[in-house]
Amino acid sequence: MKNKNRIQAKDLITVGIFTAIMMVVRIISSFLGVIPIVNAIITVPVCIAVGPVYMLFLTKVKKMWMITIMAGITGIFMSVFGWAWFCAAIALVCGLIADFITKLGNYQSYKLGLAGYCVYSLWWIAPVLPVWFQPGFLDNMRESMGAEFVQAYSTLMPIWMLPVLIVVTIISALIGGLLGKRMMKKHFVRSGIA
Repeated sequence: MKNKNRIQAKDLITVGIFTAIMMVVRIISSFLGVIPIVNAIITVPVCIAVGPVYMLFLTKVKKMWMITIMAGITGIFMSVFGWAWFCAAIALVCGLIADFITKLGNYQSYKLGLAGYCVYSLWWIAPVLPVWFQPGFLDNMRESMGAEFVQAYSTLMPIWMLPVLIVVTIISALIGGLLGKRMMKKHFVRSGIA
């Protein structure tokens, strides 16, 4: 019985496949970030686009740590490719909390899975945090994106945008998760998720 609850090689393969798919979807949806106003609320297209992939992943998750591992890999990957180092830490924490929430329903509750996805999605805010908390971030951004982009972007990002971004991210995750359930209805029925 103990072995049944342990992460097996096939579970890690599942995590790897879904992590790769999620990263591709995330990267494609983040191309909209070249527009300053979209970049300011980049979690909206990301959460909606990633939602169906995450919800399909939940139909394969039956063990603790799978969501956490996926979040950790994603966070490390993004940090290696230029995001702030703390993105990996925030991703891991959000993934761990999402794992515990989803486990409360024994990985069979759609509502708890959706709540877990909302928490998991909050880590997508991490790349924006340097705007407020890392001196010199906008100067570096100016070099890569141009002065006009940074001027428009910084106007859109006063500190009071952080709580707004949290709320917008949760709403977007709800939309992405609902979209995912609708698209993956057969998979949810087959895996017994209600």
